[in-house]
Amino acid sequence: MTKLSVAAWYTAFALLAGSFNLGTQWLVTAAWPWPGVVLVSMVCGTGAGFVCKYLLDRRFIFHFVPGSALREAVTVAKYGSTGVFTTALFWTVELAFHFAFEAEQARFVGAGIGLTLGYAIKYQLDKRHVFRH
Repeated sequence: MTKLSVAAWYTAFALLAGSFNLGTQWLVTAAWPWPGVVLVSMVCGTGAGFVCKYLLDRRFIFHFVPGSALREAVTVAKYGSTGVFTTALFWTVELAFHFAFEAEQARFVGAGIGLTLGYAIKYQLDKRHVFRH
């Protein structure tokens, strides 16, 4: 893949994983409408997005073949560790919009902005620290 095609695929996969994340959040919020559901939905959405994005990045962006269950586990742990900072950024922006505008739609706009920033940073972290060849 050329750099342009990698960027295009990474963007497409980020949109897909972001859709899984926000869709899961929306489903959890709709199914369980109580005040604490925002945090529960964020955790569930993050989990759904994480699995989707890891599998796509591993296979199509970084062309990683683990070779063993141990190497896969180590790689997932590294991938998750690079996601700690980016998830904190994403959640901060989402919650800032949630509390500033007090509307579910605004929360999802903030989540979209936070995910975009987080995925841009995450690619660089993963390229340097997780999927080094």
